[in-house]
Amino acid sequence: MHNIKNYTDGFWHRQVSVEPICLYRLGVGVFLCGSTVEWLKHTKELFSNQGLHIGIFQQWAPPPAVTFLVCLTLVIAGLFVAIGFWTRFSIITSWILFTYLNGIDAINEKAVSTVVQVVLLFLLLIDTSARYSVDDLLRQRRGHNRYPAEACVFPQRLLQIYFAQTYFFCGLVKALNPQWVYGQALFYILQGRWATDWGFWLAVTIPPIVIQIASLVIIMFELLAGFLIFVPRARNWIIMLGVLFQLMAYITLNVEYLSYHFIWALIILYPEPEAVVQKVNKIRSFLLNMKSKYFLTAKPI
Repeated sequence: MHNIKNYTDGFWHRQVSVEPICLYRLGVGVFLCGSTVEWLKHTKELFSNQGLHIGIFQQWAPPPAVTFLVCLTLVIAGLFVAIGFWTRFSIITSWILFTYLNGIDAINEKAVSTVVQVVLLFLLLIDTSARYSVDDLLRQRRGHNRYPAEACVFPQRLLQIYFAQTYFFCGLVKALNPQWVYGQALFYILQGRWATDWGFWLAVTIPPIVIQIASLVIIMFELLAGFLIFVPRARNWIIMLGVLFQLMAYITLNVEYLSYHFIWALIILYPEPEAVVQKVNKIRSFLLNMKSKYFLTAKPI
C-alpha cells in the first residue's frame, strides 16, 4: 500500500524539468500561427457575416474587415506563444480568439480545432515561459532571477492523458462501427473530401483485403496505444509507431497541422523529462560545435 502511494505521488506530483513542456509550448505556437496564417486569404468566406456558417457563434460573425483583424491578431498571438513573449497573456488571447472563430465556423471543424483549444487551457496551469522564451531572456537582462528549472509534473500528465484518451476513444468509436471493422470506412475516407492524391491512389490501387487489415491495425493501435505508452518497456515502441501512424495520416489526408501536433506531443511530452533534456543538450552541443567549427574559425591569410 505504501509503495502504491509513493508511485501515485511520484506519477502526479514529482518535480521535473520544465524544459519539455516549454518546448511543447513553442511547437504549439508554431502550429497555431501556421494554421491561422492559411486562414488569412479566406477570412471573408470562413468567418465573416458574408459567409455561410453553422456554429454556436454564427449570429455574432463580424464584418469582413473586422474578421481579418481578428485572424491577424490570432496569428500574432500564436507567434508570441511560440517565442514566449507575454506568454500567458498570449495563450489566453489565442484561446479566446481561436474558440470564437471555431464557434462561428463548424462546417470545417476538424479534430485539430478541439486539440488546440484543450491544449491551450492546460498550458495555463504552468508558467511555460520559464525556458525557451523571450520573457525568460528579458528577466535575465533586467537582472531578475529566472523561474525555477523544475516544476510539478501534473500539467504534463494532464496533456499526456488527454492525447492518450484521444487515441483510445477514437479507436473505440471505430471498433463499434462495422464499416470500420470491415474496412469500408477507411476506403471511403481515402477517397473523401480530406483525402490527398496519395490517399486516393492507395484507395484505388491496393486490394480491399489490405485496406481491411489496415483498418483493423488502426483500431488495435488506437485502443492499446493510450495504455501502453505509460508502460516503460513499451513506451519507445509506441512513440515510434505513433510517429509512423501520424506520418501516414499526413501523407494520405489533409489534416492540416494535426499530425505535426501529435508527433510533437509524442516525442516531447511522453519520454521521461530527463531524457528529453539530455537529447536537447546533445543537440545544443552539436550545434555549438558546428558553429565554432564552420563560422568562428579564423581563416588563414
